[in-house]
Amino acid sequence: MSFIAPAVDSGRGTIDVHVSVLADSANERKTFLQGMTVSANIIAAERENALVLPNDYLLFNSSGQAQALRWQGGEVNAVDVQLGLRNMTHSEIVSGLAEGDVVVQADTLSDGQRARVRFEQVQHVIR
Repeated sequence: MSFIAPAVDSGRGTIDVHVSVLADSANERKTFLQGMTVSANIIAAERENALVLPNDYLLFNSSGQAQALRWQGGEVNAVDVQLGLRNMTHSEIVSGLAEGDVVVQADTLSDGQRARVRFEQVQHVIR
């Protein structure tokens, strides 16, 4: 890389990055031409076997502590959780919850509220 733009181009929603592509002697034909664009996903970090929640299942108390509403025995309780890696839609839960805990969405329930839970199958792999 010879250049990374310091800001997003607001008109296109992109960041300009200049990359030098090394020639492949086995392929005489030019596969990249000047002015072509490329889309790329950059993985800054990843972790195997992580416990992950959608961000809309998280609450933040007045001191900024992340919490999740865990359902157990017919009651919902706020549990402090430590967050690890995060993206725009999901967060890694480092501590506070365990695999198999039932977590309910935070928008309609509150700490200590009694609730019935209806289980639905969800996709387990986050990509």
